[in-house]
Amino acid sequence: MTALTANANVTRLVDQELREFPVGAAVTIYRGGFVGIDPAGYAKDFEPGDLFAGIAYEYVDNSSGAAAADKVRVYTQGDFEFTLTSAALTDVGKPVYATDDSTLALTGHPDAYVGKVVHYEAANTVIFRMRQWGEAPPNGNGSITLGLTGHETFTETGATAGTFTLNGFDGKSALGLGILMADAENAGITFQFDATAEVALASIRTTDDRLPIDKGVTMDVELVVSDKGDDAALDIDWGFGTALTTNSEADIDHADMVQLACFHMNGNSDNILCQSDDNTTDVAATDSTIDNDSTTDVAKKFKIIVRPAGTVEFWIAGARVLSSTSFGVLSTANLAAFINMEKTSNDTTAVLTFRNLVVKGGTASCAY
Repeated sequence: MTALTANANVTRLVDQELREFPVGAAVTIYRGGFVGIDPAGYAKDFEPGDLFAGIAYEYVDNSSGAAAADKVRVYTQGDFEFTLTSAALTDVGKPVYATDDSTLALTGHPDAYVGKVVHYEAANTVIFRMRQWGEAPPNGNGSITLGLTGHETFTETGATAGTFTLNGFDGKSALGLGILMADAENAGITFQFDATAEVALASIRTTDDRLPIDKGVTMDVELVVSDKGDDAALDIDWGFGTALTTNSEADIDHADMVQLACFHMNGNSDNILCQSDDNTTDVAATDSTIDNDSTTDVAKKFKIIVRPAGTVEFWIAGARVLSSTSFGVLSTANLAAFINMEKTSNDTTAVLTFRNLVVKGGTASCAY
C-alpha cells in the first residue's frame, strides 16, 4: 500500500441506474430478463445459484462468442412491474426472488433476491423495488443463509468425543484430537486426528435435510488440509447430502446417503475429487485436476452449486471443474450440508482447517 503524495482524480458516477457486465461464453441474454453473475464473474441469463445482477437493458447474443467477447447493460435499481403468480394485497413489503430469468416468486435462493414488493398492481401483477447492490434478504423469510466465519467461540471437543451446536450447525467428534478453534490471523475451525490407531471422526453439519433443491442450494467455503495423513484409511468430504447417520458419517458414500454432491479427498493424497449420487446414478469420485496444498497450507475457495433441476456444479477458486461430467441429485429432494473427516482404525494423523463457510437455500415465505 502506498499513501497519496499528490491530488488524485476520482471518477464519480452520478447515474447508478445502469451498469455493464462482461457476458459469459455461449450465452444469450434477452432484454427485460433477469441477469445473473456466475462464480467466474460473467453475466448470463439468471438461474438460482447465480448472483442476481439486475434486469437486462438490452438483448445480447454471445451464443457463439468467448467469455467477455460482449457486454450487457443491466438495470441495477428502480421500480419494475412484473408478474407474480397469485399476488395478493398482503404481499406488499415482502421480499421477492428470481427463480429463472423471467419468473418472480416469494421464495428462493438468497442470491436470487430481487427486492421487495412496493405495490399490488392487479391480479398476478406487482411492482417491486430492486434491492440495493449487496443487500441481503431478511433471513428466514423465503430464503435461508447459514454461516461460520471461523472466528466463533465454541466448546472445543478435545481428545474425547463431544458435540456442540453453533449458528445452525452441529459439531461432532469421536476420538482423535477433536474440533478446535484455530489460533491464527485468519482463524478458522480445525479438525485434528492424532497418531493413535483408532476409529475417529470430526464433523460439522446441518441437523437435517432442510434445504430444498428445487429453489437452488449453494455452499461456499475456504478450506485446506494441512496434514493429509499417510494412509487411505483417512477420508475427507465437504458438500451436500442427506442428513448424516452413524453409517454415512463413517463412510460418506455409504448406501444410506441417497443424495450426495461433494468434494472428496483420500488420505495420503492431495488430489481433490468430485462426486454425486441421485439414488439412481452414482457418479464416482473424479479427479478435479486441482490439488490441495498441504505444503504451504494455503486454503482454496470452494463452491458447490445445486441448480433447481438437480444439476450440480463444482467450482474451485472461481473456475468450474469437470464441467463435462454430469453430476446430479434428485430435484425433489432436500439436502443437508457437511464437512466430514473420518478414519478407520489406523494411526494416520490429519489436520483440516476451514473458514467462511456459507450455506444458502430457499425456505417458506412468512405470511405477514
